[in-house]
Amino acid sequence: MRFILAVSNDDKIALGDKLPWRISHDFRWFKMNTYGETIIMGRKTWDSIGRRALPGRENIVVSRHRLPNVKTIQILSDVHDYPDAWVIGGARLCEQLWERGDILVLTRVDMIVGESGLGITLPAMKELWSKSFDSYTFSINRIM
Repeated sequence: MRFILAVSNDDKIALGDKLPWRISHDFRWFKMNTYGETIIMGRKTWDSIGRRALPGRENIVVSRHRLPNVKTIQILSDVHDYPDAWVIGGARLCEQLWERGDILVLTRVDMIVGESGLGITLPAMKELWSKSFDSYTFSINRIM
């Protein structure tokens, strides 16, 4: 599987139900990688984007309950029926799914969100490529 996330220096991916940063280059990076592809997200991520599909992508939500207006997967293992999909969050979904050999495309944002942010436990990974900018770094990693 493939994962794409933005994470702060203190391993936070959200503050409340929003991203704690606004980096237009990161939005373009996300679109470049996911446009025309299948994306899979948890229900809270679906809620945070306004319960509307991201255009130009097949949107799938993992939830215990069937949701209106979006393809829903109710059994976690069914996610593996989409091996080329991008998992875009949330934290718990990613932590349950990543496996050795998976690809994690990461934007590391140079900021501290603090205790009120939503944390994620990143897996051990090997960096395959990275490019640094003023306040963030893009990287492509293989989960070990």
